[in-house]
Parts: sequence; structure tokens; C-alpha cells
Amino acid sequence: MFDTLEAAHDYLTGYVHWYNHEHRHSGIALFSPAQVGDGSWEQTWKTRDQALQNYYLRHRERFHERPRTPAPADLVGINLPKEKQPTN
Repeated sequence: MFDTLEAAHDYLTGYVHWYNHEHRHSGIALFSPAQVGDGSWEQTWKTRDQALQNYYLRHRERFHERPRTPAPADLVGINLPKEKQPTN
């Protein structure tokens, strides 16, 4: 696929940056891994939540109940032991 090691390195460097900083992951509430890692997701979450709650207050007839804005789980992983399974 790649003609040189440098070409593979360049591709992966760009991909890893995109994956960690631009791609929004459904498993972490549509935040990027970088946002979750550095804690900046919290401010974005507040903005999302405020917009959603304002919309709810203006259009209650469109909802069965007050909406909840998703946030990243406290713990995520693959094949976690049962005692460490996330609760949300």
C-alpha cells in the first residue's frame, strides 16, 4: 500500500491526529478522545446541554420527558472485569 516507510509514517501521523482530535466517537458521547483526555469536553457538554434544554423549554410538546444530554462514561474499556463495568 505504501511505497516507503516515510509514506506510511506520514499517513499514520495524519490519521492518528484526525482520530484523536477531529473524529467524534459515539462511544464517548460524540466527543473526541483528546477532549475527553484533557477535560475540555465538559465545557462543550455544558453548551450542548444548555441548547437542548432551551429547545425543550420552547417546544415541550415535542418531548415525552425532559431530554438528557449524553456525557462520556466514567470508565471505558474492552473486556473489563465485571467489577469494573460502567454503570451508566
